[in-house]
Amino acid sequence: MVEVNPLNEFGHPIKRRGIFIQQKIQLERFLEVMKKPRLMEFLETLDSMAGNDGNEKVEKLEI
Repeated sequence: MVEVNPLNEFGHPIKRRGIFIQQKIQLERFLEVMKKPRLMEFLETLDSMAGNDGNEKVEKLEI
């Protein structure tokens, strides 16, 4: 099983728990969902309602 949990700009996990993936098909399905433009539009709306501009810097992603 793999846990996907990106780090913030300070090197700490973004969430308490990440997304746990056990099979390749699970990753493929998550990636399909993440590529949908409507999801990005929805998250941009949530950010604007919360007062976030979405420009937080994340330096790098280590795998």
